[in-house]
Amino acid sequence: YCSIDRDTSYLKVWVEKPNGSIVTLFEKFDVKAGTYEFKVVMGEPEGERKLKAVACPAGQSCPREEMLSRDEVRYYVERVGEAKLEISHNFPSEVHQGQEFSVSVTVRNAGNIEVRNVASGIWWADDAFKGMSCTGTDKKDSLKPGEYMQYSCNLKAVGSPGTYDVEVSAVADGGVSASSKFKVRISQVQDGEPPKVKVIFPNGGETLYVGEAYKITWEATDNVKVEKVHVWLFQRGRQVETIVTDNPNTGYFVWRPDTPGTYRIRVTAVDPSGNAAYDDSDSDFDVVLRWVENKPPTAYIDSISPNPAQEGQTIYFSGHGYDPDGSIAECEWKTDERVLSSSCSFSTSLPAGIYVVHFRVKDERGAWSSWATSTLVVERMENKPPILTLFDPQVSGSTVTINGVVNPGYGGARITKVHWDWGDGSSEESFFPAEHSYSSAGIYTVTVTAYQSDGLHTTASVKVTIAPPPPPFPPQEEERASSSNALYSLPLLFLLIFPLTAILIYRRSRRREEGEEEVLRRLLSE
Repeated sequence: YCSIDRDTSYLKVWVEKPNGSIVTLFEKFDVKAGTYEFKVVMGEPEGERKLKAVACPAGQSCPREEMLSRDEVRYYVERVGEAKLEISHNFPSEVHQGQEFSVSVTVRNAGNIEVRNVASGIWWADDAFKGMSCTGTDKKDSLKPGEYMQYSCNLKAVGSPGTYDVEVSAVADGGVSASSKFKVRISQVQDGEPPKVKVIFPNGGETLYVGEAYKITWEATDNVKVEKVHVWLFQRGRQVETIVTDNPNTGYFVWRPDTPGTYRIRVTAVDPSGNAAYDDSDSDFDVVLRWVENKPPTAYIDSISPNPAQEGQTIYFSGHGYDPDGSIAECEWKTDERVLSSSCSFSTSLPAGIYVVHFRVKDERGAWSSWATSTLVVERMENKPPILTLFDPQVSGSTVTINGVVNPGYGGARITKVHWDWGDGSSEESFFPAEHSYSSAGIYTVTVTAYQSDGLHTTASVKVTIAPPPPPFPPQEEERASSSNALYSLPLLFLLIFPLTAILIYRRSRRREEGEEEVLRRLLSE
C-alpha cells in the first residue's frame, strides 16, 4: 500500500530485488490524494526487497532531487515450499509394426506443497501409434505432497519401421510441469499374410450417369495395417483406366465416370510388407448418358421508361430471364419486325407511334423463352417557340433595367440568344437582366426577341417612360417663385367657385317650378 496526503503532479512506486532488478508497480502523473493498493507475486530470488516511492507536489515540476518526497520500506522474501511433479512409465523402447501393447503412467507430487488441476498425456510423432483406449485417472483436481494418479493406455504401432519421438508429460496450475522424452523404435516383422478387401459399390447391376459424382466404396483390413489402396476400371477383363493409386485406406473414393460403357471396378489393398490383395465388382455395371429435357426459360420485362415518351427522347428498356435448369445466355428485344437490342438492358429513341415491344431470353443450351410483350406510346413532338415573360421595367433617371424569364418551347430545344431593341435606334444581344441608358427623355418601346436552337423565336415588348429632369431654381428666385405659385392658384380657385355659383343660381330658379323635396333629391343625386 502507498498513501499520499495531498495531490501530486507525479507518483512512482517500485520494488528493488536483491539481484538489482526493478519491478515498477505504479507510475503516473497528476495523482489525487489517497491510499493506493498494488498486488504482486513474490518471485525469485529469495532475499531482502526494497519497496520505494517518490512523489512531486501538485503544481511543481521537481527539477531537482531534493524537491521530491520519498519513502522506503524493506521486507524479506523466503521460499516456504516447492511444487514438483514426477513421472514414471513402462513405455517399451521397441515394438513391432502392427503390435498392440499397454503403457502405464504414474504422476506423483514429489514436492512439499499441494498442486492443483493436474493433467497428463502421451504424445508421439508422425502417426507412429494409434490410441485404442485408456483407463484410470489422467486428470485430477489436486495432488497433495506424496499423492499420485495413475492411468493405462492401449496403443498399436501403426507407423512404418523407424525410430519415433515419444513424450509423456504432466502439467498443473502455476506453471508446474514434468516431462519424460524418449525414442521408440518400430521394427518390421516378416509378414506373409495379405490384406482382405471387398468391393462394396459399384458391385454389379448399377446404372451410373456420365458426369455425376459417385463414391466407390470398399472394405480392406490387414493383420498389420493397410498402407495404401489402388482403384482401377476394367472393361471385358482389361484395365482401361486408373482411377486412383496410393490412396489411403479411407474406405471410399469420389469418382465421376466420363465415358459410357459396361465396366467393373477393381480395388487392390497393400500392407507395409508389400502383400497385396484385390477384389472386383461381382458383375458389370453400366455408365450411360442421362437424358434430361431442357426446360425453356421465362422472360420478364422489368421496365420501359418513360412511357409514354416523346419523339426523340431517350427510352430505357430493362428485362431479365429465369431458367429453371440453367442460366440465361442471351436476350432479344424487338418491336414489330425491327430488332432493337440483344442486351438485357439498353436505351434508344423511337419515332412517334404506338409499339408492341417483344422481349425474350435464351438459355445456355439454346432454348428460347416465349415472348413477353408490353405497349409503348411515343408521342409526336411539336416544335413550339420559346416562352418569354418580361417583368416591369425599373427606371432610375435615364437608366432602365429589365428582367424576365425565357424557356425553350419543348424538351430538346435550347435558347440560343436574346435580342434587345431599345426603341432609340440602339440594339444588343444579352440575357436577363439587361440595362440601357437613354440620352433624352421620352416614351420608348423596348422590343425583346428570344431565339431557340430550331430557329423559332418569340417577341415581347414593353414601354419605358424617361421623364425630363426638373428645372433648377436659382437661390435669388425662390421668393419670386413662391409668389408666382400663389398667383397661379387664383385662376384654379376661380375655376372651382364659378361652376358652384352657376349651379346654385340654376337651382334657385328651378325651385319655383318644383317642390323643395324634389330639388333636394336631385341635388343629392347629382
